[in-house]
Amino acid sequence: AINFDSSSTRAMRRIALEDEAVLVMHRRDLKDDATCALNIAGYGGVSTNNDGDPAITTNATRPWKDKSDKHESESKSVVCANCYNTLGFVSGLEPDTYRLYKHLLDCGEQHLSPYTPFEKYTAGSFVAREMIRYAESEGIYTFIIAISDARNIKEDNSAASPPCMFLRMLSWDSLMGIAAGSKKEHELRRDARGLEFQKILKVIFEEVSGDDERSAVSDNPLEWKWGGIDLCCLPLTGQVGRQNSKLGNITKASSVKLFLSSNEWSDLKAALVGGKDCFACSAAAALIMMKLGAAAASSNNHNASLSFLPIIT
Repeated sequence: AINFDSSSTRAMRRIALEDEAVLVMHRRDLKDDATCALNIAGYGGVSTNNDGDPAITTNATRPWKDKSDKHESESKSVVCANCYNTLGFVSGLEPDTYRLYKHLLDCGEQHLSPYTPFEKYTAGSFVAREMIRYAESEGIYTFIIAISDARNIKEDNSAASPPCMFLRMLSWDSLMGIAAGSKKEHELRRDARGLEFQKILKVIFEEVSGDDERSAVSDNPLEWKWGGIDLCCLPLTGQVGRQNSKLGNITKASSVKLFLSSNEWSDLKAALVGGKDCFACSAAAALIMMKLGAAAASSNNHNASLSFLPIIT
C-alpha cells in the first residue's frame, strides 16, 4: 500500500504533491532567491513568551506539532527571502523536500484572474484541519490559539494582555446550506434547488486575555476549566487518591496550543465572528450551555459564541 499523504512523501523534481493544506515541492523547483531555510522557531510556536522567558508549557496543554514533524531530526523553517515570513518547513532528514502551507502562500496579481489557486485556503481552514486531526488521533477537542508576535501588540497597548482564543469542537460532519450566489462557486457544492453546500466544522469560541488563559490552563491538568465545565480528561479509575502527586503521568493533555501571526489571528477571529450570524441565538445558547455549562452561557465574565470554520477537501 502506498500512502500519498504529504507527511509521508518525499519531493521529486518537477512534481508538486499536495493534500488539503500542504504543498510538497522539491527545493530545486523553487527560485534560488525566492526562499531560504532558517534555523528559527517553527510555524505554530514561539521560543519565548512575552517577557522573554522560555515558553510556558503545562501538563494540561501541549504545543501544536505538524503531523510531518520527525523528532529524530532538526527541522528548519522555510521563509520568504524578501520579507522573512514563514511559508513552511524542511526536515533535516529530507533537506530537499519543502513542505509549504497553502494558507501562507499568495500568487499575487489577483486582478489577472478572479480565482487564484490558494484563495480558498485560510487560517480558519488550517485550524479546522488541525482540530479534526487532533480529535481523530489524540481525542483532544479544545484548541488555544495565541499570537506568536504578541510582543508587538503589547507595545502598542501595554495595559492590556495579548489576547488568545479558546476553540471547542462540536462536530465536523455538517453541511451548511447557503443561498446561491452568496459564495464563490469553486468553494461550494450546488444542488438543483439553488442552495450551495459547504462542509464545516462547528465550534464554540471565546476571546480571552493572556492572563485569563494562564489562569484557566494551570499546571494541574485536573484544573482546566472553561465556563463551568472541566475540560480535562479524567484520571485512571482509582488512581486519584493514591497517585495525586503523579497526575501528569496518568492524565493526558486536554488541549493544544497553536501560535499564529497577528494577521492570521485577526483573520481567524473575523471568520469566527462572521460565522456567528449563521446560527439562531436560542440554538447557540442551548449548545453552549450544554457543552460549557450555564456559567459560560449567561455569565458576564464569559462571552462564548457558536460559529463554524470551513473544511477544505
